[in-house]
Amino acid sequence: RNILKLVLSSPRDVAEERDIVELVAAELNKGVAADYNVLFEVVRWETDAFPGFHKAGPQGLIDPILDIENCDILIGIFWQRFGTPTRDAGSGTEHEFMKAYESWKQKDSPQIMMYFKDAEVRLATAADAEQYRKVHEFREKFPEEGLYWRYGDSRQFERLVRNHLTQFLKHQTPNERVFTKHKGDKTDEYRYIRSYCLKLKERFSTINLFGEGDSADENMGRVMKRMRRVETGFVPLHLQDWHDEIDKCERARLEIADIFFAQDADRLVLVRGLPGSGKTTLLRYLVYHYASMGAEGKECIPVYMRCKDISATDTLEEFVLQQINQESESKLCYEALTGPSYFLEKPMVLLFDGLDEIEDRQTSDNVRQGLVLLKKKYPRCHVIITSRPIKLQREDFPQFRHLDLLRLDADMISEYIKKWFGRDTSKITNLQRALVSRPRIKALAGNPFLLSMICFTYQNGGETELIERRSDLYANCTKYLLQRRYDSSTLMDSEEDYVQLLKILKDISLRFFLWQEADFGIDHVNVIGKRYLTAEVLGKTSDFLDDVQQQTGLLQRAKEGFTFVHRSLWEYFTALALIDKKSDDFVIRHAANPDWEEVVRLYAGLLREDEKVKALVNGLWTINRPLALRVTT
Repeated sequence: RNILKLVLSSPRDVAEERDIVELVAAELNKGVAADYNVLFEVVRWETDAFPGFHKAGPQGLIDPILDIENCDILIGIFWQRFGTPTRDAGSGTEHEFMKAYESWKQKDSPQIMMYFKDAEVRLATAADAEQYRKVHEFREKFPEEGLYWRYGDSRQFERLVRNHLTQFLKHQTPNERVFTKHKGDKTDEYRYIRSYCLKLKERFSTINLFGEGDSADENMGRVMKRMRRVETGFVPLHLQDWHDEIDKCERARLEIADIFFAQDADRLVLVRGLPGSGKTTLLRYLVYHYASMGAEGKECIPVYMRCKDISATDTLEEFVLQQINQESESKLCYEALTGPSYFLEKPMVLLFDGLDEIEDRQTSDNVRQGLVLLKKKYPRCHVIITSRPIKLQREDFPQFRHLDLLRLDADMISEYIKKWFGRDTSKITNLQRALVSRPRIKALAGNPFLLSMICFTYQNGGETELIERRSDLYANCTKYLLQRRYDSSTLMDSEEDYVQLLKILKDISLRFFLWQEADFGIDHVNVIGKRYLTAEVLGKTSDFLDDVQQQTGLLQRAKEGFTFVHRSLWEYFTALALIDKKSDDFVIRHAANPDWEEVVRLYAGLLREDEKVKALVNGLWTINRPLALRVTT
């Protein structure tokens, strides 16, 4: 394999990014780079240099090892430090950049990729301020022939570097020394697309079902395994065109097949639904079926994306390319999917999950504008978006068909119960009777997520465990799931560990909710866990959260660490943390923020005294009157 030498250049304050480059290069070496018969070799002074002396100072020792003039790629990174001055430059990084720039002017090599981190800086001293000033000055004087890139955090940096290195490989021409591309015919394209779709079909053949972890109850394990399959556990939801409060016209119930799979299906669809109404599960179902169509040879290429992964500096085209790159098993597959015949053309279906979960307003505005531009530039592409009702305005998406997810009707609830309990006709009959006799529980069952909780609770405790308030339903289910990870023979120890684990889950939930970060980074959770004395008994925080994920199904692994299987569970543990802190004033202050609505409602449900509920409602009345009315339901 041909060696591509990649040199890393940066001050010491971006150590995480330096490690990320090496990890991404190793990942590409196993995939797309191998298809080009190329091997990335990362060179960095801290691993390749050695102690010694040089008349030109330390940089004189480093330069021959980096050999920048003969490298293929230089990746430079700046944040708030500029670095230590050398004899001929303001820092070692600037010195290395200038060597690469002068080499590029002479022979068009190396490829120079410069990144600047746009994140909050902490300038504690005058020296820190001077360092940051030099970074800013360097960026302002950046050569006019060049293009640099900004990024917000390490997660975005990883996506950018992976995408940029892939694009670098893709755009090499045959007369350059890296490789000569192999051109396939249409048959090859179809084979790669089919392979991509088969991979997606397998990945989306299951739905995210809470409580799906290992269970000592074999029967429960079989139930969860069966209901996790998308073709079994998915409820065939109905939809309806948006019904505004002032619009009294009746709206017809619409079938999924008619909206998404008909010959004349709308190309642009926006689906809104309340928490737990099945938005993510609907998209997983759609990806599964679109991928099945593609695997069967039909022209259909689904691309699934979590909106919360979009960064402020990504264009939607770049973001789609990143997702395709992650799902492609080879360079040739990636090229087939991103070629002019398929990329954002008629066969491609973009599925954006959770528009409301975008963390900052700027990114949210960028996505809205990007969708409008995407439609103009690629009118044949299909786009499906899901969101909670918060932050949604019809005028923001004028060309989309606006649909609401409807509550489950009695027949759908009954069908789901039959699937859950299988041949246990006694439980099926008794639960159906319980729902008829207890209207408040039946009202909860109209929500797919809560219906799964009701079935789970009934299977474990019978009718005595059926609860008429959402917050209590969450409490019963989560307590059972968290406690089942312990040996019942050591009940006292298990109760103590349960209380401690609950504290940590609440703390993590609240902190990350305040940051609006749905993925809990491992480094952060380990730091949070150190605050608790029993962490020594429970072990490293990330380790026992991994155990919680395996044993309870409340959490799932995310790229950055962990995340709850459902946003509503995250909101429930956040509300629990606020109950502990007796934070009525804090809750009321956040009531104007749409992201906090479900937390506020769950918080109200957890209050046990009527006077406290009244006080909360009175406080909310001056901030958000519609929410003040909803917290009582």
